[in-house]
Amino acid sequence: MDNAIIASLLGGTATLITAFVSPLIHYKIQEKRKSKFMPTASITRQDALYGNWIGEMDQKVGIDKLLNKHSLHLNFENSQPIIGTMKLEFKVTDEEYIDDRSIEARIINTIFDGIIFKCDYVNKDNKATHFGTLYGKLSSNGRKISGEFLGYGLISEKFVSGTIEIRKQNDLSNG
Repeated sequence: MDNAIIASLLGGTATLITAFVSPLIHYKIQEKRKSKFMPTASITRQDALYGNWIGEMDQKVGIDKLLNKHSLHLNFENSQPIIGTMKLEFKVTDEEYIDDRSIEARIINTIFDGIIFKCDYVNKDNKATHFGTLYGKLSSNGRKISGEFLGYGLISEKFVSGTIEIRKQNDLSNG
């Protein structure tokens, strides 16, 4: 076989290999670059979020006829992305009248670097303008989240913010 033909075949083969491998290498480099700034948590730390969480939400900004402390219930399902439900219970004050209210929302959750918790919520009622984000730090034992929230309030019809603190509830199936 002529050297020119061998060189052509080797060059063509190298070109084909490069065409298939280049996108994969590019993807890996991009993923590494993304994870450098906000690394994704290990599966074990993500699994720590599954189940029921109960605590309080203390609204500091946007208060209008509301008592500050709100009861906060979150339930995360075992899925990717992590999804779940949020129930917020509070009392509305209007002079002497107190009315118990409950708001339910859909949530999509993410955890970064095994520590940083981010949870976006939107009211289940599509006609309601009520949404926001909870941010927090997952404790080292995976049983507590402390942080803050920012959103748009259903009752106050204003931007609202404050603090959250929730604790993981014991799974009854584990005794």
